Amino acid sequence: MDTEELGSLALRVGALIEERDLPLSLGAWVFSGLGGAQSKEERHGIEFHKTLTGASSPGRFSAKNLSKYSEFISSKEFETFRTVAIKLMNRLDFSGTFRMLEREVVLQRAVLDAIRLLERRKPILLVFPVSPHLFLPYVAANVANFLKIPVLHFQPCPIAPVVFPHLVADGHSRLLEPDVQSKLSVNLVEKARQKLKALGLAQDPTYMQLQKSNDESASLLGRRVISIFRTVEMIFSRGSGASDDFFSHRFSSPLLRRVLRLFLIRVLKKELRQASRVLPGTNPTSSNYSIFALHYEPERTSLPEGLPIVFQADAIAIARSMVPPEQTLIVKEHYSQTSSSLRGFQGRSPMMYSLLQSYEGLDFVSSKERLSDLLDKANCVFTLTGTIAIESVLRGVPVAYFGSPWWSGMPGSVRVSSESDFREVISTPVPNSNLVEEFFINLIQRHSIPGLGGESVDTIEKKLGSLGSDFASEESAAILDLIVLTLQNKGS
Repeated sequence: MDTEELGSLALRVGALIEERDLPLSLGAWVFSGLGGAQSKEERHGIEFHKTLTGASSPGRFSAKNLSKYSEFISSKEFETFRTVAIKLMNRLDFSGTFRMLEREVVLQRAVLDAIRLLERRKPILLVFPVSPHLFLPYVAANVANFLKIPVLHFQPCPIAPVVFPHLVADGHSRLLEPDVQSKLSVNLVEKARQKLKALGLAQDPTYMQLQKSNDESASLLGRRVISIFRTVEMIFSRGSGASDDFFSHRFSSPLLRRVLRLFLIRVLKKELRQASRVLPGTNPTSSNYSIFALHYEPERTSLPEGLPIVFQADAIAIARSMVPPEQTLIVKEHYSQTSSSLRGFQGRSPMMYSLLQSYEGLDFVSSKERLSDLLDKANCVFTLTGTIAIESVLRGVPVAYFGSPWWSGMPGSVRVSSESDFREVISTPVPNSNLVEEFFINLIQRHSIPGLGGESVDTIEKKLGSLGSDFASEESAAILDLIVLTLQNKGS
């Protein structure tokens, strides 16, 4: 699939609007967070808007903007929004120097920017190609919700190159059902069947196999030499370094700034790995245990899709309180958290492990252990939104989940609430594998459309195989059909 043929999603959808001669004017909606330069993303019916974090906005904020802002911060949803938004800035904090003091300023400016833009353009629908999980898209989505502007976003599915459309309007989220034109090809459904079978056979997901292979090769001489050259290049490259590092620090020497940045990143990575390695391990011989599978952070599947859980230790505390005192809760760290190629140090403090060790009745297993080896004897599995839930149910183990996964409502699973208890979880009927597969195939066929979910074609094809030459056109056409269907329903 040629890169030129793919283009950007915004441009492809814009081209379809022209081709179909649809009466959708500029500013009818906003695509936010699609990437690329603003000037290249504008097309009939499409406006791409992206504000650099911390950058000065043109002009002043009007009294009307400030009045709307005052209403927003007085709303009952604001404190949760503020907590999540500030935590999402961890993704920008590579060196551990992006302080709370600066984050408060950045957050207010981003909210005011979003209010000003949306009030000026007055879009009737805000569309995101993936669940808003980065700082700016998350801010824009929540401001739009406050301003009564519907938000359409697409939640990715890790077992097939499809996405699930969600419409958020009037404070409620609803999973949409695409029309007949957007139904999936037999090939995409078959990919889902194959991945389900792999989960049933306890095979590691493709992305994890790739990570493990990459980590193993990182110690080879050739990779180490390449790493040294890249480090030197970053030190002497003027453009190297995120703008949010040392936000309130001024360095007379840019070289010193880059060296210090790299040093602090290495320290943070090392500290997290060392802390995870010294966790006391366990090898359970009895069947009197349940499992809590930690999520990788920073990642969309933990925040914000894991809401109302903002801090995973809170979910572990809830799970431990549900599990009977005589039973052990085994906590399994996610392999990706300490992978050499990922940014786990931006999502997990090493101090979290010492906190968890203070919880009575907790045991740990290494991130390198295979969680599937512990499933058969477990009483139940706790997760926020992880696909370990699918593997567990396929193995006959009930699941308790906290967030809003794409597989929400899967038979054999229970969403944890303030009324949940352990007996409810373990007494949940777990269907056989055929019924589980039937649930997923029906879910995918009824509610999903072809889509990359914000990932690159190369990344998706490594995980799920070739997409085919028509995938890009199918994706953009299906998204446009859903936009038109949503606007028609809104007007009716």
